[in-house]
Amino acid sequence: MNVAVSRARYEMIIFSTLRSDQIDLKRTKAKGVEGLKKFLEFAERDASAVSMTQIHHHQQSDLIALIAKELALRGYTVDTMVGRSNFKVDLAILDPIQPNKYILGILCDGKNYHETKTTRDREIVHPNVLQDA
Repeated sequence: MNVAVSRARYEMIIFSTLRSDQIDLKRTKAKGVEGLKKFLEFAERDASAVSMTQIHHHQQSDLIALIAKELALRGYTVDTMVGRSNFKVDLAILDPIQPNKYILGILCDGKNYHETKTTRDREIVHPNVLQDA
């Protein structure tokens, strides 16, 4: 299941003879069993009707603005949504000594994260871009 979830780009269709209500969490303490039950509950509810990206977009914008404001109050110069491609760094802190350079990039688990097509891009490529900058 881990491979299916991490490799799915657009959708995942679940076929199972096991229903979530058939899993009794009182009989086990295993985190994997609990995760499977929750995953099956999610799939049974047909949660695809609500896009997670839509839910997180508004929260993400508020979060980025809040973090940028707090950093600015502490004396940092902050740019938001930095980048020339579809991949943007949510928050970037400018170097006070060399204002044309960034000293820190911050990625949040919001719109950019959820719109990234593959887990590899989210978890490996994006952080590597920041490290190499």
